[in-house]
Amino acid sequence: MSTSETTVSAALRGLAAKWLNRPLNKAELQELDRFVLARAGAAPETSATSAAPAPANPAALARAQTEQLLDDGRQRTALLIRDVLQRLRATAEQALQAQEREEQAILNVVQAARSLGDLRPSALAPAASNLPSTAQLALPQIADRLANLVKSEVERCFQQSFGPLQQQLAEAIRRVDAAGAAQAPAPATNGTTPPASA
Repeated sequence: MSTSETTVSAALRGLAAKWLNRPLNKAELQELDRFVLARAGAAPETSATSAAPAPANPAALARAQTEQLLDDGRQRTALLIRDVLQRLRATAEQALQAQEREEQAILNVVQAARSLGDLRPSALAPAASNLPSTAQLALPQIADRLANLVKSEVERCFQQSFGPLQQQLAEAIRRVDAAGAAQAPAPATNGTTPPASA
């Protein structure tokens, strides 16, 4: 190796070790040396008498090779990031599709139910056998929630429609009882006066 090639090789070794954050092994050092020799062999032969330009500046050559290494690293990083993003997107799509299938299966079972009792765990065994386990756990909770909602709605409607009537009936019964008690005849006596207390 010539002096310029040795300088370039040393610069590349330092750059590669810094890039990898570790010392280079023997195979890597040999690969760098072969690279420098191949680049030097590819350069045109110059002679003192020819009009060809002088050999390239070793620092410029090292800079160009460094830029190439950095560009390669950027491209590899961009490819890795793109690959990870594609895998994340595919996983998210699969999760959304699974959730949609579960929701549709729950909706089908709820629509097929003729009463809230059909959504109880004991009644769900045949209908929910094709549902995922999370959906099978959710259906009894849905049935309980629906039953509570129906019960509270019926109670509210009853109170709204019949509550005032119930209060009026209770008030009328109280007045009739009070009027009956006031008009009741005094207890009859058989003409004897009660004995005076001593």
